Amino acid sequence: MNEQVGKEKYEFTVKSTDFDVPIAAEISGSKNYIWLTVYLGDAPKADSPKCHALLSRNFKVQPSQFYITERGALMLGFAMENRGITPVVFKRTYTKLSEDVVKSADIWNATGS
Repeated sequence: MNEQVGKEKYEFTVKSTDFDVPIAAEISGSKNYIWLTVYLGDAPKADSPKCHALLSRNFKVQPSQFYITERGALMLGFAMENRGITPVVFKRTYTKLSEDVVKSADIWNATGS
């Protein structure tokens, strides 16, 4: 995805029965976290029922979180500490994130804003 030194970003896909979930991975500027993120489309309007439903769903998906970028993209992300990471820990984290995407599709994939 992005191979610029210091801003590397990589993408891999987790397949489920319902979706192929493309997950982007990058190290934070502080180097303290590894961000795993999923682009879910354009953000809903701030005062919409969909936006309210996404914020409410944060309670169920935490420590994953729905958020909106400065460019208006709806994302689901997970910031994991960049220490003590093993393949098992990394897989558990990206699996949880992809499951959160699938389990929340009724909201983020719904038509309307």
